[in-house]
Amino acid sequence: MARKKRARKVATRKVSKKAIFGTEDLNKKIKIVLNNFLLFVALSLVASLFGFVIPISNTVLLTLFQAMATIFGFVALAFLITLLVLVIMKIIKKK
Repeated sequence: MARKKRARKVATRKVSKKAIFGTEDLNKKIKIVLNNFLLFVALSLVASLFGFVIPISNTVLLTLFQAMATIFGFVALAFLITLLVLVIMKIIKKK
């Protein structure tokens, strides 16, 4: 005796709400990234002021401030790249 054929379920693809970028979400992300970028630029400037401009006689502090300025500068650069990507996404989305 032959088996009965079962009805196959049609696979539906669900789109996550997180995957869709709305303009409100994009504006909120741009604001957060801009605030973080400005924070790390300020931290980098303060650390570079103490590390490179103001003469400090203690070499440990001098090295510490120079390292902090370098690290904060790279983090600020990463936030700048992220900010540029988000702005380009916003411009493309408007078209």
